[in-house]
Amino acid sequence: MSINHFPGNTDLHDDYDAKGRFSAYWHQIDEIRRSKPRNCLEVGVGTGLVATYLHRQGIQIDTLDINAELQPSIVGSVTKIPCADDAYDVVSCCQVLEHLPFDEFKPALTELRRVSRNKMILSLPDLERRYPFLLSVPKIGQLKFLMEVPRLKRMPWCFNGEHHWNIGTGEHPLGRIESALKETGWRITRQYCVFEMPWHRFFILEKM
Repeated sequence: MSINHFPGNTDLHDDYDAKGRFSAYWHQIDEIRRSKPRNCLEVGVGTGLVATYLHRQGIQIDTLDINAELQPSIVGSVTKIPCADDAYDVVSCCQVLEHLPFDEFKPALTELRRVSRNKMILSLPDLERRYPFLLSVPKIGQLKFLMEVPRLKRMPWCFNGEHHWNIGTGEHPLGRIESALKETGWRITRQYCVFEMPWHRFFILEKM
């Protein structure tokens, strides 16, 4: 397969790929590779970086996007994926579902579960306040952690032209997202926020 099969979205604004976002890409790639898949579906073309890297690592990867101009492998909606049941060992859906109205969140999760044989790597924006701390301790090394500072009142949120909702804003606390995942047949095996990009929350999921 030619590397040009993964062209990426060239219309993203100049500061989209900030240094922290490359750390989020690393986590996405690392989580996929750790699952040792034969094949993978990446939802959202994005920059094409993840698909290009995984392809070079010998993983059969398809991309799904509703925008045909981005030249995904598969043109279609995440709420109605034109693929067979259990088609992919792992499905990756990172920073995508917040672009849909929240009433489409569970239908999308259900459809992603249908096409996955076992696992999904999901990331969503989480706007709770957390601050990264890095300490260098002699004879121990570096200690990294995120300190969360709870808000007295959740931030309101209105559609800003891109995100319909975010974790930690309006009527979308983390607990509501976790409940939706469980109700659609996903088990959360791990979750974490990226140190270099604290508003990216990863969920590592397996089918129940």
